Amino acid sequence: MGIPSFRLASIAAGVALTLLAGTSQAQVTGLDDTQFNLALGVEWFTGGTAASIGNLAGNTFAALDNSEYIYQSFTVGAGGSYTVSFDAYGTGLAELFNSTTSGSPDYSSLAGSASPAPGAWGTPPTPGWQPVSFTFTAAPLASYHLYFSGNGTQGLLVDNVSVAAAVPEPESYAMMIAGLGALGFMARRRKQPQAGA
Repeated sequence: MGIPSFRLASIAAGVALTLLAGTSQAQVTGLDDTQFNLALGVEWFTGGTAASIGNLAGNTFAALDNSEYIYQSFTVGAGGSYTVSFDAYGTGLAELFNSTTSGSPDYSSLAGSASPAPGAWGTPPTPGWQPVSFTFTAAPLASYHLYFSGNGTQGLLVDNVSVAAAVPEPESYAMMIAGLGALGFMARRRKQPQAGA
């Protein structure tokens, strides 16, 4: 008699684990060449004067002087919270715009951005490449333009760009595990014979 309860708990656990696995996977299409291995104009479109690909010890990156910019379009599969991450050095902007087109950039609807305080992206007093990220909330199947531009005499270097679905917080995992434990406890308790029966 206790077997149906046990099966129900097993099914619930399987569904919960499947949902957890689904939320941790990036559901982004169209964002390519995130480490700048190809010439600009292949995946990343350019503007301004002549943005270029830099190379230091075999590591390639986008090099954007003042007023130079690059952009690329992508689409998310599912709605929810997403994180844009990249490594940066210098001074510039990273902006994300809503778009219904996949070609030329539409700069009318800002969806997220990251602009540094002086020194925050590797310029003195904080030397070296710096990890940068910002989050945005997407509707299902929404399209975006991811835009980077250089600013000032230092310009901006960009590498290791990614857009990924936000991973649930550890507290969410803890709550789910506690819930599954409670389901298992209830199923086991129902399975035990009643005293005096």
